[in-house]
Amino acid sequence: MPDLRARAWHSGTVRITRSALIGLSVLVLAGCATGAAASSQASYHGSYSPMGGSATTMPVDVEPASTVAPVTSSSAAASATPRTSVTRTPSLTHAPVASTSSAASRRPASTTQTATPRAAANPSKAPATVTTAAYVPKVAKKYGTGNATQIVTVTAASSRSTTATLSAWKKVGSGWVRVYGPLKAWVGVDGVGKASEYTSKTPAGSFTLTQAFGRLANPGTRLSYFTTTPSDWWVGQSGKYYNTHQRCRAGQSCSWHSPSEHLYYETPYYNYAAVIDYNTPNAPGGVKQHAGSAFFFHVHPSGTGGTGGCVAIAQSQLVKILQWLNPAKHPRIVIGVA
Repeated sequence: MPDLRARAWHSGTVRITRSALIGLSVLVLAGCATGAAASSQASYHGSYSPMGGSATTMPVDVEPASTVAPVTSSSAAASATPRTSVTRTPSLTHAPVASTSSAASRRPASTTQTATPRAAANPSKAPATVTTAAYVPKVAKKYGTGNATQIVTVTAASSRSTTATLSAWKKVGSGWVRVYGPLKAWVGVDGVGKASEYTSKTPAGSFTLTQAFGRLANPGTRLSYFTTTPSDWWVGQSGKYYNTHQRCRAGQSCSWHSPSEHLYYETPYYNYAAVIDYNTPNAPGGVKQHAGSAFFFHVHPSGTGGTGGCVAIAQSQLVKILQWLNPAKHPRIVIGVA
């Protein structure tokens, strides 16, 4: 769901925020980017195969801003993560992944000291394993993580925020260690909470990440990946294909139109993207009509603002996280307010 202002020219439709509805009689359509109008009304000949996985979603419950408990530390740099006394242990080995970063891995210390989970410059080169007092990010504690041992957390300051803090974590014992971030992310122009086809709100909850795609070739992710072509659509129209990826047969035209998204042409937003399994066939209970479609973790172009409901970060950052994600770790993205 790219920035609405930057995308208005493409399809002739513009998603507007709830406040802008006053005095207007314009139908608001949800989706990360509005798709191009159909070139014809020819019958559809695509196919669909559901992806494996599961997702957990629940309405957001706005919490008051939290404070960090005071700690005793001689470090000049304070951390937002609660500090606990820990014993560093030897580093766990990650499966090798493609990366161009030269950032070095952090080495484990042999003494007991006060520490917090640290961020690696590149998730493909994970920091030393740090055993903490079972630290769990607040949104992960609120919405759960299922059987995931890799998670991406997206934490907004309020339900109306259009930006959020994003971090990637690996599970160590019963706690979590940050391997990437924190960094700035953009969310829906209507904030974070209960999503639908009629708002530009990012859904709150815990969702699996099982499928990636992009206009560009696979950057090295181990998730299932397809490179888009002019025949690829994400369907936003009601019906049996709602909120699924469909590919038209060669030489045939699909009858999809807004709010469906013509993935190949949504650049640079969908140069790379991962599907957030909200209201997809992988979600508990399957797909619900009008509950919202096309929620992706995608590229955020410089100079743009909030999204149509997706989570977006800079392309270089997204590539590193895609390279780190491993389907064997049952990765999830957990979104909420804390």
